[in-house]
Amino acid sequence: MSQTATLRSNQSTDPSKEKETAAAASASGTTGSSSSSQGASMPATLTYPPSVNSLFESKDLTSLALGDPSKLKDAKDLVQFRVIWNDGRPEHMVALICAKNIFAAQLPKMPKEYIARLVLDRSHRTMCIISPKGVIGAICFRPFFSQGFAEIVFCAVTSSEQVKGYGTRIMNHLKEHVKTEGIYYFLTYADNYATGYFRKQGFTKNLTLPPERWKGWIKDYDGGTLMECKINSRVNYLDIPGTIAAQREAVYARIKQISNTHSVYPGLDFSRRKSYSIEEIPGVLEAGWTSPKKKVKTEEPQRSPELIELQARLAAVLRGIQSMKDSWPFKDAVDRNVVPDYYTVITEPMHLREMERRLNSYYYTSRELFERDFALIVNNCRQYNDKSTSYYKCACVIEEAYHKLMALHFPATAEPSATASDGSQAKQDAGSSGTSSSSAGGSGNASGVKLEPSPDSKMED
Repeated sequence: MSQTATLRSNQSTDPSKEKETAAAASASGTTGSSSSSQGASMPATLTYPPSVNSLFESKDLTSLALGDPSKLKDAKDLVQFRVIWNDGRPEHMVALICAKNIFAAQLPKMPKEYIARLVLDRSHRTMCIISPKGVIGAICFRPFFSQGFAEIVFCAVTSSEQVKGYGTRIMNHLKEHVKTEGIYYFLTYADNYATGYFRKQGFTKNLTLPPERWKGWIKDYDGGTLMECKINSRVNYLDIPGTIAAQREAVYARIKQISNTHSVYPGLDFSRRKSYSIEEIPGVLEAGWTSPKKKVKTEEPQRSPELIELQARLAAVLRGIQSMKDSWPFKDAVDRNVVPDYYTVITEPMHLREMERRLNSYYYTSRELFERDFALIVNNCRQYNDKSTSYYKCACVIEEAYHKLMALHFPATAEPSATASDGSQAKQDAGSSGTSSSSAGGSGNASGVKLEPSPDSKMED
């Protein structure tokens, strides 16, 4: 039998009995949600059972017109939210049976006997949505007062009243209700179809409630996802729209303090003038706009033909060194994290990338400056590394190639650079190109502009 048929079968045909039942419920002190209060009973012409009629009490809509918007909406929809349990009152028992029928209809895979046992259990509570049609939705929960949380067992709204926002409203009313009882956590086992709803109501799969407070107190359900909702004591869940509106106004007020985007300026009058400069547009300067500075053309320094020719010759030498496979340890600076004591021993480090940067900035105004930097690379390597290391041998190889390149590109003035005094002995020790070892020498290939060797700078390794 459907819920509507059940309600109509219990309907009283005697209006006087209906009024007596409502008066008895009012005298017994039935409690309601924060949006309901004691008042006159509903007219006898409404088609819902007398026992539910005693729970439902109308309110003066005029008195609510200037009140809480959420309460006004509840009054317009003629619904109330009540927390009831199996306390023996006939009107409560009828409402619990109606809630049990809704749970059974909306949860067909759940055994009806199991639903009835939990809904009618005295340790469980049920918040019902009561309308002139009867109970149209409910949440069954069990509070654990000593542990400070409540377990939501069932939650459903009758099919004819779904997609109207009742699911969110009853959850918000329940949050406000449990706060009065010192409960600030909800736990529930949700199936795959209900996780979306609970996520919208503030539930999450990440539990913050200490396990010792809930483990052993609730049952584990196979195929369900345990979700938690932490209730904020400073949030009025019955006035979420009002809270959002207050936050929006606070943000707007703050924006007005630091910005004038809310200001409205008069438009331009083109009947008198055909054009305006940007500075003349109202509000542009107030918004912080400034005229871009005119770019001043900077004349490049005049460089002599001799300097340009020197740079070309040095670039050819440097390209030849960088193209060698034995130059890899010297292309970049030594990594301080890999070799912590390197910069303690070597006080004036140098590498090929730095020489390339200096060459592009016309730092080398003489051949001697270029030779000095290259000598630093070779001497630093020999000072830090042992003769048996591959780094030492690589330094000897590129030094020999350097002399050949300098003789090739500076044939008239070719002279050996001022490298270490044991250079001749180093050439004998350097038999072949080295491989990587644990000693310090460099940190991989160079990045940036790749310099290709000139066609006339071929050499033998």
